[in-house]
Amino acid sequence: MPFSFHTFAVCCVALSSLCSSALADTFRVVSLSQIPGLTSLEFIHEGKVETVPVSLSSFSQPYPIPATRELALYAQAPSPNEEKTPNLVLQFSENSGDVIVLLKATNTANGPAYRYELLDDSTRAFPAGSVYICNYLQEPVIIRLGPKQVLVESNDRSVVPLTRKEQPFNDGVAFAAEINGHGRVFSTSSWYLSPSMKIFCIIFQDQHGNPQIRRIRLT
Repeated sequence: MPFSFHTFAVCCVALSSLCSSALADTFRVVSLSQIPGLTSLEFIHEGKVETVPVSLSSFSQPYPIPATRELALYAQAPSPNEEKTPNLVLQFSENSGDVIVLLKATNTANGPAYRYELLDDSTRAFPAGSVYICNYLQEPVIIRLGPKQVLVESNDRSVVPLTRKEQPFNDGVAFAAEINGHGRVFSTSSWYLSPSMKIFCIIFQDQHGNPQIRRIRLT
């Protein structure tokens, strides 16, 4: 049968639909703090229950952002025809692209609840070979990354390229801040990062008021 223009048009539409599906915006979840006993959240996707791990030390897998740009998350997803109040409703902007959903447990009048922040997870904003630093201290932090030195203000973000010319980063890293009126280094370590990987780093205060860092390496 000869290949008609109609057949060609149908193939183009199908291919376009496939590409749009493959390139759908995604989100992945990590937590700054956790509600005791709640290690995962659930949502309904295409009639099926999906489970999102809520972890302090690793990211969840990427999940597609729904076309409605809204997603209800539950401690346990409702059964069909069951009405249930979600634990959290994520609102994605129309042009959000790929995002990191950073959760934080807070105490409310109705008990502990999650709040969230959306961070740009695109390859432009968080490229391979870089570190994404989030500073949740009340003080600015000075960070030495090998020969580089960066200042990250309180409640600010900084993305710092580490690898160079396809060479891995393999050097010492130190974090310093003014604590109780005195400047001090509160964390030192050695980092290794290949050009195909990246690091997500959170600076926060523990329950005793001491500065801590949490580092997650990503492929």
